[in-house]
Amino acid sequence: MLKIKILFKNGHTGYYKLIGEEMTKDELKEFDAMISKIMRDTSKGSIQFVEIKTGYLTRIDIQEIVTFGTSIY
Repeated sequence: MLKIKILFKNGHTGYYKLIGEEMTKDELKEFDAMISKIMRDTSKGSIQFVEIKTGYLTRIDIQEIVTFGTSIY
């Protein structure tokens, strides 16, 4: 499973996973590059994840992300 750690501008940290999909290491690299490009280009938009702790479907505004990390476990 892909685990995503996000640090928000307000100082909170969240842990998320993708909605019903597993990723290979190559797909993880593409996903990481895509999010990095969107953040670098200061594009507007949102991403939808499932919060690991609660299972809630969560929409995250890209402009609120300070940094993120990904891992497969």
